Amino acid sequence: MSHRSDAPHRRLPVYGSATAFELSGQHFGQMHNLRQLAFTSAGLEADSDDGIPCGIAVTVGFQAEEHSARRGRVTACEQREEIYHIAVAIEPGTLLGC
Repeated sequence: MSHRSDAPHRRLPVYGSATAFELSGQHFGQMHNLRQLAFTSAGLEADSDDGIPCGIAVTVGFQAEEHSARRGRVTACEQREEIYHIAVAIEPGTLLGC
């Protein structure tokens, strides 16, 4: 039984770019440049030139000063032609740098 909603989730675009820093896995410490950022009800969505495996813990730092760094876990990584579309579930209460 699927619990997936067919209703589109709301997207709140984020100005600028961000960097995801891998906190776990084989590539601990690897950084990924993120663009086309948007917050959604599920967390953060972004595009990257390289993929991040699902399940990897990351910290995301934002170019825009109004957004503090946040910790989360990659929940989706889908290759779309030459880019990867990535989804990150933000951990509740993990606003960093406050």
